[in-house]
Amino acid sequence: PPRCQVLVSELHRRVLLEYVRPLLQGRLVCASAKARARVAARLGDEARQLRELFTRL
Repeated sequence: PPRCQVLVSELHRRVLLEYVRPLLQGRLVCASAKARARVAARLGDEARQLRELFTRL
């Protein structure tokens, strides 16, 4: 139904705003290649989880 799609779209927008805003506001500084790899892996995992969440909706 269109109403449901509007709700899901708004939820998607709000989650993305709350998730991406801190990433864009602060500069992420990693002291080593190992730290960068850990951060990249974590961001990848979180992206996968968000993708799965919105796929189920």
